[in-house]
Amino acid sequence: MYHIELRQFPHNLCHFNLDEGALGVIVKAWTTEPWVEIEGRKWNPFQAKIKIIEGPEIPLGQLNMGRGWRTVERNGTDVTERVLAAATEAARAAAPGAQQAPPDAALEADSLGIELLSMLADGPAPLYYAWRVAGTRFPERSPGERLVLAERSVGSLLDAHLIVLLHPAANNAQGHPEQGSDGAPVGEAELQAVLLAHDSWAQPGQATAVRMRRA
Repeated sequence: MYHIELRQFPHNLCHFNLDEGALGVIVKAWTTEPWVEIEGRKWNPFQAKIKIIEGPEIPLGQLNMGRGWRTVERNGTDVTERVLAAATEAARAAAPGAQQAPPDAALEADSLGIELLSMLADGPAPLYYAWRVAGTRFPERSPGERLVLAERSVGSLLDAHLIVLLHPAANNAQGHPEQGSDGAPVGEAELQAVLLAHDSWAQPGQATAVRMRRA
């Protein structure tokens, strides 16, 4: 069984005893859509946090008085990163042309890359901007298709050593990213994992947002 916790200040939601099918519906939307509706409330994956625990089924009697999530964490395993990474990879594989990219796919990525380089002339920018630019240029495509294009474009720029990725900047005493702090460069061994991590593509101002800058 799977159990999820959603947090987006000031809201908090725990959803218990999900089978693989029910969880799959949620994580597919979480990794491909701008909004996800769960129990009547819409959540923005770039602002909300999701935690996924795999563990035994929790009897209804143990869900009273707010004890359910403590029981889940005590008896289960956090599989958030693994599940989201698998869902992201599945969305990429299912995107039209993912198995055999059309001849103009590379041209689209290169064209987007030129636009990103021009934007980065003004300084570092969140990785999310690559996805946003792809959405502006191809509004008829799904969020998943735009993300595939953005990843391909960023990957091409990285391969050409034209840009580097930067880890999130350290937070100040108020819990916000330090102004003027670029963050440490992402090492080559980490690049693939960072690009696959959903949190890396968070919107500006989010603590997990990875940034790009010219090399």
